[in-house]
Amino acid sequence: MGDIHYRQDWLSLETMFREEATAAIDRTIGRTATHYQEAVAFAIGRLIEGRQVGEFFAMKLGRPLCILDVGAGNGGVSGGAANISGHKLHALDLVPNSTLRSLIHRTRLPV
Repeated sequence: MGDIHYRQDWLSLETMFREEATAAIDRTIGRTATHYQEAVAFAIGRLIEGRQVGEFFAMKLGRPLCILDVGAGNGGVSGGAANISGHKLHALDLVPNSTLRSLIHRTRLPV
């Protein structure tokens, strides 16, 4: 596999995810909450973790993956891993998350 190819430019994907995650956090805890910045940082961290996991396994196995994300939460891990060309993601959670739905709609990532 050598070079890893991506569906979206990472900066664009992170910007879109930040917008969607921030809007969801605004609705749920609000900007005045003492832990607001930590919640936003955690959300963005999940996207970065998804990218790292997806890249690691793509390089280690040398092929696209079909990944099941159980307890997908805001979808950051799913979105990050799905951004790697060839990977397919299935995200499961008890409550569908608006952040992930919006990200999929905006990017057409295969989740």
